[in-house]
Amino acid sequence: MGRAGCLICRCTPLPGAGVVARLAACPGACGCVPGRPARTPPLLHRPPRSPLSAAPAGIPRGSRTVRGRRPSRGGATRRGRGGPRPRWRSSGCCALWPTRSAPRPHRRSLRPQAHEIIRTWLFSSVLRAHTETGVLPWRRVAISGWVVTPDRQKLSKRSGRSDPPDELIDRYGADAVRYWAASARPGVDTVFDETKMRVGRRLATKLLNASWFVLGLGPGDKPTEPLDLALLAELDAVVADATAALDACDYAEALERIERFFWFWCDDYIELVKDRAYEGDSSAGATLRIALSTVQRLLAPFLPFAAEEAWSWWQDGSIHVAPWPTVTSSDGDRSLLAPVTIVLAAIRRAKSEARRSMRWPVAELVVTCTEVQEAALVATERDLRSAGTVQVLRYTRSMDGELAIKATLAPA
Repeated sequence: MGRAGCLICRCTPLPGAGVVARLAACPGACGCVPGRPARTPPLLHRPPRSPLSAAPAGIPRGSRTVRGRRPSRGGATRRGRGGPRPRWRSSGCCALWPTRSAPRPHRRSLRPQAHEIIRTWLFSSVLRAHTETGVLPWRRVAISGWVVTPDRQKLSKRSGRSDPPDELIDRYGADAVRYWAASARPGVDTVFDETKMRVGRRLATKLLNASWFVLGLGPGDKPTEPLDLALLAELDAVVADATAALDACDYAEALERIERFFWFWCDDYIELVKDRAYEGDSSAGATLRIALSTVQRLLAPFLPFAAEEAWSWWQDGSIHVAPWPTVTSSDGDRSLLAPVTIVLAAIRRAKSEARRSMRWPVAELVVTCTEVQEAALVATERDLRSAGTVQVLRYTRSMDGELAIKATLAPA
């Protein structure tokens, strides 16, 4: 070994010491010469100084450079940060690294990454895997955007514009932060907006409250009422749309479709069937529980903690290992939902403008509609009268096909 120094830290060797003495004297923190500061670990713990020099076993030749130096075009070196090209050549090996989820690393199904490294990381990974194994490492790539400020500046730790995620989680909850992240559409930059997190927190709270309400009602046997069957038919469409969106890696579209149905279910359907459920109607109880189970599982990828908590109130095991909802092929008519929802919204609007309670009676409700719309309203009239506290309901024919509602409130 001569005077090459310690095998561990490459410091000045002890005078006259052999290899064994040098190793014994150095515990890994430069004990060869007392008081001498520790130096950078040897070649086995760092990349070579030049991409053209010999590399340790397992690191491709020319794969990385030492920070502070990189070759210039003319072959010389210059000061500055290491160049990107050698680093991406090394990162291209990641498609060949085995993991717990992918013991055969070149058979992964999806690569998630941002848009600014398509020509570097993505290209080098695919090229290297295809060259060395003859197999494409994946066939689908999910391209994400950046998180930016309202003035379109990129958020990053280096820029100093980003807040620690722990503060946001403490302020809004982990589900709310995840909801905001899931609302970002693939391939598009997302503006950092805490308002979206407040919406996510409200959604998680609503899921818990709705679950508590439905579970407080009695279970039913089988949905039979037209309005209940129509809801299950709409729920089948939501499951199909959300599943297709997730299969296409469009998680934002799936969340939007699920959330739109969830608010309709809470704000309109539950209010329509509430009185019938309180009376112990079997059809309403069964439909509410079927919808609750499906909604909880649909929202579980986006609100994992709230969904898990609500699921534990009435089911065994974790919701995250429960089967994904499937289409039940309900024979209900989805077209029944739109007319009754519009009429119910008009009743609420009339009461709000008059500054009356939502339970204030409606003396007369006149609905101008088409024959098809009237048939839908007649099928759901019992629930509409109950939810709107309607005393008299009359139908008139519409000449232009438009649905018009006139609500006359009972006198004070």
